[in-house]
Amino acid sequence: MVRPAEFFLQQAAAQGHIQFLYSLTERRIVYVNAAYEHVLGGHGEQVNDELPALLARVPAEEVPVWQHYWKLWQVGRLREEVDLCLRSEDGPDRWFVLVPYWQHDAHGQTWLGGTLREITEQKRHADSSQKFSIKKNTVLEILSHDLASRFAMVDRIAGVLHQRLDPATDPELRQLLPVLQQTSRQSLQLIRYLVDEEFLESSEIPLKREVVDGGAYVRIRIPLHDSN
Repeated sequence: MVRPAEFFLQQAAAQGHIQFLYSLTERRIVYVNAAYEHVLGGHGEQVNDELPALLARVPAEEVPVWQHYWKLWQVGRLREEVDLCLRSEDGPDRWFVLVPYWQHDAHGQTWLGGTLREITEQKRHADSSQKFSIKKNTVLEILSHDLASRFAMVDRIAGVLHQRLDPATDPELRQLLPVLQQTSRQSLQLIRYLVDEEFLESSEIPLKREVVDGGAYVRIRIPLHDSN
C-alpha cells in the first residue's frame, strides 16, 4: 500500500509546475522538483546558490510588493494566489502564479512551500484583450460624444433651415432638409443603440481585481493637478 506522504512526494516530483519547500528556520530551500530545471533552466542541487540571481529578476517596481508578501508569508497570512514577474535578459518577461503554503510544525520549524505555475501566455492574451478593450472604449467614447453631438447639431440646423427657407426659393433643397434630419436622427439612434449594447455586455463581465501602486498614481496626479 502506498503511503499518502510517499504518494504526494512522487506526485510533486512528476509535476510540470515547480514545487518547492523552504525552511524558514534554516533559511534555505530543502526541496525542489525537476520542473525547476525544465521551466527556469536551473540546477536542482544548486537551487540555493541560484536563488539570489532568480530573485534579482523581479522588476524593481514590484520589489516592495513582494517584500510585503514575504512578511505575510512568514507568519502564515499569505493565503491567496499571487502573480510573479521575472525579467529575461534575451526575451520578454515571464509570468508565474504562486500558490503559497505555510506550516509551523510541532518541532518549532516553519515551512514555506507551494506551486509556481507559468502563465506567460495567459498574461499576454489578457494584455492583448485589455489593449483591445481600451481601443474599443476610445471608439465608443468618440461615437457617444463627438460623433453623436455632430449628428444632433446637423439635425437642429436642418430643422431651422427647413422652417426659415422660403418654399418658392429652392423647393428641392427644402425637400432634402427633412431627409437630412431623418438620416441624422437614425444615425444618432444607431450610435446610442451600439453604445448601450456594449455597456450592457460589459456590465456582465466579472470585475478584475489586481494590486496597484496607489502611491505612485497619486504622485503622478498631484503634479499634473498643481500645474493647472
